[in-house]
Amino acid sequence: MVRPPRVSVGAVGWARAHLFSSWFNTILTGLAVWLILATVPGLISWAFLDSVWGDASPEACKAAAGACWSFIYEKYRFILFGFYPWGEHDRPMIAMIIFIALVLTSCFRRAWGRPLMAAWAVGLGAVAVLMWGGVLGLTYV
Repeated sequence: MVRPPRVSVGAVGWARAHLFSSWFNTILTGLAVWLILATVPGLISWAFLDSVWGDASPEACKAAAGACWSFIYEKYRFILFGFYPWGEHDRPMIAMIIFIALVLTSCFRRAWGRPLMAAWAVGLGAVAVLMWGGVLGLTYV
């Protein structure tokens, strides 16, 4: 049995068929690679290497060359939960977990079908009950 040439199968074959199949696709691929190489190192430097982490003062944030993550550190609960009552933060957290689980399950084609549709219906109903309240002993929000 003769094997196909290496350039027509695997990652190289996929790249030739999808990224370099014409002169236009080759130029677009080159531009995309150039854009990634031009922006990602600066973004990593700004976001992680030159940034201020933790509970920093405003002066430290102004002096830094990168991002100031102390705002996120200080306001993460408000970013996640908004004006939802402090004592009820477990409810939106559970709702987020349910929603993320449904989305992740939907990523697998083998899971598609009636059971997944039922899971979405039940999951979204549970999220609505959790977020709205007023039933099952939950306070109305």
